[in-house]
Amino acid sequence: MKGEGVAHATPSLSCAEREGANRKGAGAKRSCLGGEGGAGAAGTRRLRRQLDWLGDHALQLALFGSILVFVVYPLGCILVWSLQGPDGLTLGNYRAMWESNGVALGRSVFVGICTSLLCTLISVAFSLFIATQR
Repeated sequence: MKGEGVAHATPSLSCAEREGANRKGAGAKRSCLGGEGGAGAAGTRRLRRQLDWLGDHALQLALFGSILVFVVYPLGCILVWSLQGPDGLTLGNYRAMWESNGVALGRSVFVGICTSLLCTLISVAFSLFIATQR
């Protein structure tokens, strides 16, 4: 027999007839395509929501993954390597760096702080100027 072994919600109706009946009744759409109203409707809707979420957040996930791979991981490796000494974990590497390059390190920190303060001051001034011009 034709269609034997295939279970349908309404075996005597064609897909188009079932679709029309569903529209008249509960207002379900695309029941023949596996959408709402079919046997796997809940799973299909859940999958569609997950794919929509993934599509909406794909750029954010890619950027977050890139930051993890190219920024966080290398900095973490540098931190771990800097704390390793011949006898295990130690701050000896930092002590040696401070003793040999203390003046240069202090000047670098000073220049960094001054640069940050100056950039903040300039950006706040420009922001206030733009806000008052509107």
